[in-house]
Amino acid sequence: MTKISLIIYGASLLSALFQFIAVPMTINYFGSDLYAILSIILSILAYLNFYNFGVPTTVGSLFSSSGEHEFRLKLILKGTILLVAISAILIVLLSFLYLNTDLLVIYFNDELLAETFFLIAIITAINLPLNIFISSFVFYNKIYIERVYFIVSSSLPILSILIADYLELSFNEYLIIRFVLLFLIGIISFIHFLVLFKTYIQKDIFRQFNFFKFYAYKQIIKQSLKYIVIGASALVIWNTDALIMKNFMTLEEITFFLVIFKLFTFSFFIFSAINLIVTPMISDCHAKGDYVNLQYIYNNSLLLSIFIGGSIWIGGLLFSRSIIHFWVGDSIDSDLSTIVFLGAYTAMMSINSLLTTFLIQTNSVKKYGVLVPWIEAVVHTLLVILFLNINQSGFSVAMGIAFGMLSSFIMTPLLLQYKLRGKIIISLSQIIKKVFFMQVPFVLGYISLFTFGYGESTLLNVLYFTFYILYFYTMLESNQKILLKKYLLRK
Repeated sequence: MTKISLIIYGASLLSALFQFIAVPMTINYFGSDLYAILSIILSILAYLNFYNFGVPTTVGSLFSSSGEHEFRLKLILKGTILLVAISAILIVLLSFLYLNTDLLVIYFNDELLAETFFLIAIITAINLPLNIFISSFVFYNKIYIERVYFIVSSSLPILSILIADYLELSFNEYLIIRFVLLFLIGIISFIHFLVLFKTYIQKDIFRQFNFFKFYAYKQIIKQSLKYIVIGASALVIWNTDALIMKNFMTLEEITFFLVIFKLFTFSFFIFSAINLIVTPMISDCHAKGDYVNLQYIYNNSLLLSIFIGGSIWIGGLLFSRSIIHFWVGDSIDSDLSTIVFLGAYTAMMSINSLLTTFLIQTNSVKKYGVLVPWIEAVVHTLLVILFLNINQSGFSVAMGIAFGMLSSFIMTPLLLQYKLRGKIIISLSQIIKKVFFMQVPFVLGYISLFTFGYGESTLLNVLYFTFYILYFYTMLESNQKILLKKYLLRK
């Protein structure tokens, strides 16, 4: 494993650890209702931030066009100017919304909270142009610097709560401190960039403003719009549920669901690590036209993804209630049916994320690859709303999320099969068959045990999980066992 990979893994692991610690701290300090409000506010701000409107991603993709420092610097500064313009528009719109309507007060049902949201939304908008400078460290292959800023930013929820606790601050004051600290990190990264790359505000940045011509920005704008279309689907999938739940469920019920979902999202780190390992292998084989080895990589990594997805699903059923009680206390009610569907979602995502990696690295995305996540986003959102109209509970949300992923889980291998036809064999029926025989019986088995009152024994659950691992191993063919060992022991 390379030094860069270790840095990425380490930073991601630290970020997950900070999130793991921040959840019980927030709930214990502010209560479950305010935790739900915090999640809703962060979801709204995610739409406001909108992944920086695709500008940093576009700048990064254009960076390889030339190795000249002056060209690259101008590219970053052009991206900054575009984000300044977007920031100004957002500030005007937010100010109009807050000063001329009562929409925020009506939505939050609290005038002080509406005022606080307006302030932190303005801070987020002002911070928008500064985000590109943190991304720029990656463009210049200084990933370790960007990861330091990433780790510090990830620690802010904990740091802000500690400050709020020490100064005995309210929830509204906590929010302001948290986003002011985030803004300060943006300012520091901006100064760091100026010093490191010997950039001068008067000479370099203002000069770009003076020579502003639309055609010079046309390429960045055009490509950014493409990334916005792609990124918007992920934004809808990840940041809409809390906004919808607010209209159907109590704040306490929203928190119950979000805590269970957060526990499963921590596992994403595991299968994203596999994708990071196979990414260069896929692109290398595809570039060389070595489809024999590409088939080998596909079979091998798919097997591992099915195993990991199944382990998370079944492990979640067996141990998540105990983990949640240890993690945030007995105040959180963890419903088995919600866990079943969120586990199914995670198991499918483990496989689907691998197939998506194959799509991207074999240049098979294009318009159909963009369409698949949008179909998932639409199905996901509509089903969550439909199920919540029938039953106002976290179980309904989990069902909507799982069936939304199911649509992508079916379409992605079909698309990959179509794009790589005649090169490697990809069969949706084989994937479903493996999942059914290697995961589903154990899920149904545990549900039966739980129904008859045998699901609460820790010892029995450990034995059951061990039996699942042994069963999975015995289902493999001899050559598959060798492949699995090689991947698990890969350094």
